Amino acid sequence: TSNPEVLDRMTKSLLDIIQAHPDARGLIVIGNNDGSGWCECAECRKIDPPEEARLGRMSTRYWTLVNTLAQRVWKVYPDARLGGWAYQNFWMPPLGIKPDKRLEVCLSFNNQCWRHAINDPDCSVNREFNKLYRQWKELGLIVHNRDEIAAEGAVGSCYLPSESVLYNNFKIYPELGLAGSRFCIIPPPPDASFYRPEGEFQERNLNWFAMWQTNYMSAQFMYDISLDYDKVYEECNRLYYGKAWEGGMKEYRALLTKAFLETPGCQGWGLGAPLGRCLDQAGVHAKLLELLDKAEKAAASDPDPRALIHVRRDRDIFRLTWEAARKNYLENFKELNVYRKNANIRIDGVLDETDWKNADVLSNFK
Repeated sequence: TSNPEVLDRMTKSLLDIIQAHPDARGLIVIGNNDGSGWCECAECRKIDPPEEARLGRMSTRYWTLVNTLAQRVWKVYPDARLGGWAYQNFWMPPLGIKPDKRLEVCLSFNNQCWRHAINDPDCSVNREFNKLYRQWKELGLIVHNRDEIAAEGAVGSCYLPSESVLYNNFKIYPELGLAGSRFCIIPPPPDASFYRPEGEFQERNLNWFAMWQTNYMSAQFMYDISLDYDKVYEECNRLYYGKAWEGGMKEYRALLTKAFLETPGCQGWGLGAPLGRCLDQAGVHAKLLELLDKAEKAAASDPDPRALIHVRRDRDIFRLTWEAARKNYLENFKELNVYRKNANIRIDGVLDETDWKNADVLSNFK
């Protein structure tokens, strides 16, 4: 990004985009290539402050690029809405440059925990992100949270009932200096179908249907945070499940939410708590299946055929997510006990040190 020709080319691309859409009012985010690899040439490395270079961070490198491009564009289009994100290995504010105050910032903390509130002091993951939120707040920029909740391993692909967590986060965001949320989800495909004609499940559509409550509720509260949570939740589920809502799905969703929120460990993209652990509490798995059976019977008597389709879809998603994860957890998951080293260990394949004799032996990892 230190190469003048690269900067010229990127500037031209930005100007071409704005010129092609003169009436657009949206924010143009200047992002990286969704990876943590950056140029290693001497000229680029000169941009990195020593502290950032030591920690492998690219914040100054990134915001130097964004500042340069934005200032060039504003000479031609002074009203253009431009911004950047805090992402991957540049989550933190830069040390060697200050982002232009006219830029908007999307904090894209994709490793955020969606089981705990963003300000939960007992959540070791969100506690660290809290520090970053407050550092960005000090810069006085327009900052949004890019709630990357649909990522693999987060809510969308795991059927996790996080809508109450998002709701509480939205209420907390102002005190963290956030102007709002840039809710990051995977849109439904054009046909919005879950099954192929022959009845085979389409995995590409799992995210949308597995997190519809989170999508709907978040859209409502981003528009008006003063709405009554319980009322909105009751209304949308009653419309979606019909007779099955009171006939079993209401109790099913409550138990599913309880199992998710009360399971130990953090849950999100790249976080370690296994989804299969959510069914550890005795009787929970069987009770969830019993409630699905009950809801399906209630839906069968609903004059609207969609009620039965929706309940059966939830059963399929539960099977493909929670039940599949439970099977994998029971067959393959290993708890690691990490012991403090008492003497030097030579990594040579010869296990003759005392510490090896006191360690646990584990095998059969998959």
